[in-house]
Amino acid sequence: QKRKLMVLDVKRAFLHGIATWTIYVELPGEESENGKYVGRLNRTLYGTRDAPVAWLRAVREDMEALGFLECKVTTGVFVHPGRDIRVVTHVDDFLVAGEYNDVAWLRDEMLKKYELKVQIAGWEPGDEKELSFLGRTITLSDDGVTMEGDDKHVVRLQEEWGMEACSAVSTPYVKPAQVFETSVPNELPPKEAALFRRAAARVNYVALDRPDLSFASRIAASKMSTPREGDDLIIKRIIRYLQGKPWVAIHYGFQEPGPDVVVLTDSDWAGCLETRRSTSGGVVRHGKHTISWWCKLQTGVALSSCEAELNSTMKGAIEGLNLQRLANAFGDWPGLELRTDASAARGVIMRQGVGKVRHLHVKQLWIQDAVAKGELTVVKIPRAENCSDALTHA
Repeated sequence: QKRKLMVLDVKRAFLHGIATWTIYVELPGEESENGKYVGRLNRTLYGTRDAPVAWLRAVREDMEALGFLECKVTTGVFVHPGRDIRVVTHVDDFLVAGEYNDVAWLRDEMLKKYELKVQIAGWEPGDEKELSFLGRTITLSDDGVTMEGDDKHVVRLQEEWGMEACSAVSTPYVKPAQVFETSVPNELPPKEAALFRRAAARVNYVALDRPDLSFASRIAASKMSTPREGDDLIIKRIIRYLQGKPWVAIHYGFQEPGPDVVVLTDSDWAGCLETRRSTSGGVVRHGKHTISWWCKLQTGVALSSCEAELNSTMKGAIEGLNLQRLANAFGDWPGLELRTDASAARGVIMRQGVGKVRHLHVKQLWIQDAVAKGELTVVKIPRAENCSDALTHA
């Protein structure tokens, strides 16, 4: 109850970075003596290529000078071992957790160098209960923390497509019937293609906070390079779904410390009708908390459902190990358990070597060594209990 959450927003952050490239800029007429002189940048400016890297270097130097240690697995995550402060940075935004005296110390130290916008929230009486971080609203309650994405993008989608009063549907995507077409649909005109790409990018951003949009977002994103006639129906379907479910909030209730990291994975073998590539879906959980999820089209064509499930499980193992290493940086040492409803994939993982599945590569079998070393366990579960199934099917 004594811990606080604090958000720091550094104003004009990139101007604090030391320029690493040689860049010259035009000066106003009186300064350049009518074009005789130009200026050389000592500090980075917004829009220059080295600005983000220079700012990240400045952040690391400042945090290390204050006694913070950076997580070796996830860039931008810092821990102060002496004060028990945890910091997540994203460009010029800092999300800080710790007791009030400690977060106030960090705030005061940062104010010595930067101009800041500060928000502090906590669970004690009189504390603020809400703050904003990266466009997301974080609300503190007696039973935990609730995170809600920015719904303004939903409103803008409806406005741009003229669908403010459309009727709602129950799903964001419907898989089309397999029809063998003799001709390829024409590409959309430039103006309509730009509208489609803008909408697909907006849906992709909204899906970062909404697992229910993950599959539909992947389909829309796959059409961005060359939008064709009929692809606009994908966006319209998503907007109609959002009409009925315009916002989603994820609640993280308080739980006992020390639960294992659990990863659930699934795949849809050859689900893409155009490329016959498979979709990998997964969910990473820590106790009863859903930490992350994904819906990705696999890079190659799987020759069997077993190989598709194995690829999906391998992706899940990587994500789970990353979260496990992040927890280690915070002083937590959870176990790692993979859950899948694919018996064949689990059988391949539990043995050594390729066996009869000769086409598998070394990169797909490193997970066998991880299981043999006890770094993770693989558990077979019924499909009805596998929530990642919602990330691989329409």
